[in-house]
Amino acid sequence: MIKFMKKCSLALLVSPIVFSSLAIADAPEGPSYIGATKSLVNETSSVRLSFLDNANNEDHYEVIIQDYNSGAVHATKSLNAVLGSGSYIYETVNGLECNNLYKAVVKTFGSNGEYSETERVFNIHTTFGVSCDDFIVDIGDDITASLSDTENGTVMINLNPTVVQNNTGEDYIKGYWSVVSAPENYNGTFIPPYEFQTTFVTETPGVYVLKLQAYPLNAAEAISVDTVTLTVIE
Repeated sequence: MIKFMKKCSLALLVSPIVFSSLAIADAPEGPSYIGATKSLVNETSSVRLSFLDNANNEDHYEVIIQDYNSGAVHATKSLNAVLGSGSYIYETVNGLECNNLYKAVVKTFGSNGEYSETERVFNIHTTFGVSCDDFIVDIGDDITASLSDTENGTVMINLNPTVVQNNTGEDYIKGYWSVVSAPENYNGTFIPPYEFQTTFVTETPGVYVLKLQAYPLNAAEAISVDTVTLTVIE
């Protein structure tokens, strides 16, 4: 079972910015506002945009998602015109980074290429309050071991967790292992206790809950916590 605790690095908290400008005087009227909500399926990487069709002479719409700082275009989608005006138009954009500042642009085109433009800024983390899971580790399935299967009555459990997700840019992972619960008067230890991979050694039968706190070496603010249950039988 994966458990994690994450402190996201704070991006610039920017309130939604919305404005319209006409590139050509005869361009169709664009939406006055672009709505944005988190996706119910992939809330850390998707956004659902909405806007009101204010024009009755548009030829088509173009929705553009750009990186706010670099201007790089993430996605461009062309949408058909809607008959009449007063209808809401919805579009979902996937594959976004959780804690990144984006600009959504809606262009309302006329038949001769003239257009009006509406923009807004959003960040999935700061705008919608979504937790960004930049770093997640998984120890694996629960473990059962038998003392009778050993030669000296001591079980040695190799614990080799995996990194499920790492968006920190740091590949060297540190860890700290501890025992959450154990049999009374147990005799057990981690060798070593301060590395990502370790071995748990014990001579005491019973049920143990072992915990790993892991973090990238130079990104200690990204902490992932996982536990595993070890059952030692005689």
